[in-house]
Amino acid sequence: RLLLMVASVAMASMEEQPPFPPLRRRAARAVACSSALILSFLLFAHSGVSPNAIRGAWSVPRGAYTFMPGGSGSCKSSKSRASSLKLTTPSQHFLRGRSATSRGGNTQRSLSPRDVAPQGKKEDDEDEADPITRFFTNIFGKDARDDPEPLGLKRATVEEFPDLWPPTQELGEALAEDPPEVKAFRPYLKQTILEKQPLLLAYDADRDGWSNKAFRTAMDGSYAAVLVGETDSGTIFGAYNPAGWLGYGDFRECISAFLFTWVDGDSSKEAVKLPKIGGPSMAVLDQAGMGPQWGPDGLRVNLDTKEAISRLGSYYQRMPGGGTTMFQKEDGNRASVRSIKIYVARELSDSAKNYEPKFTQWS
Repeated sequence: RLLLMVASVAMASMEEQPPFPPLRRRAARAVACSSALILSFLLFAHSGVSPNAIRGAWSVPRGAYTFMPGGSGSCKSSKSRASSLKLTTPSQHFLRGRSATSRGGNTQRSLSPRDVAPQGKKEDDEDEADPITRFFTNIFGKDARDDPEPLGLKRATVEEFPDLWPPTQELGEALAEDPPEVKAFRPYLKQTILEKQPLLLAYDADRDGWSNKAFRTAMDGSYAAVLVGETDSGTIFGAYNPAGWLGYGDFRECISAFLFTWVDGDSSKEAVKLPKIGGPSMAVLDQAGMGPQWGPDGLRVNLDTKEAISRLGSYYQRMPGGGTTMFQKEDGNRASVRSIKIYVARELSDSAKNYEPKFTQWS
């Protein structure tokens, strides 16, 4: 904990105004890097990895040996028969010890108690914990891990902040007041901020105008929204934008964004839901003067030309079977559209109304 504090203070001191002189900045940077390295080594050692494992892994010349898998691993030189290296690996432990034979003499290395991990069963909570939780526990302890508000910071739950989680494939239920067109896609809004919110038709291309400018006039400054469109060939497609639009040229990071489609146009069947892949980056491209867009190529709608483009696989999941378009086969990746509608919440949710920024956020 002390090393973590030293590293944090050293890094923060480099950003002070006015800045440190060059020599002091270099010294602070050296202290921060050294503290971080020592802290990493201590955490690494605390995790039970043997120092012999590190030495054994780095002592094998690249390209000189081939690893023979099995209960006991063996490595034999492909360049010289006179020298050989044998690695003995206990079950489920990588490179816990080794015995080496060199041309000049025999050197035997026995396993130390530190080289062999305990054979006893670990606690269930430690086995099931993810790497971040284990890292946090190693630094702050189990009490802080089990505290619902560790260090005064409230945990974000999926119930309170659903859009911080990837989309779910579970289906929700429609609201009694939903019109038929909303009831068709309402189940796919489960685990989103709009799941239980009455929706309002904020933009209708037939009503407000078929142009990117009309779209920006109606939607810039909006919150979470759902787009629903229909192609000339009958495909009904849609997309969920948890961040809304501003028109500032942002590339929005939204792990909960997704696409959905009824390729044959029959909305009485279950739609195909296509979540964001590869992390949250560039989920929604919010570029001034342009139409709605999910990823660089997931779904892009040009209202000026009444055209939609969809290429799946790089930013949004492909169709079942590996298809790379949301549209029908004859349309390919580019389809003409005859309807575009966008829905938003009729009013802010209770969590949005009562939102209070944490001390780590800008006011």
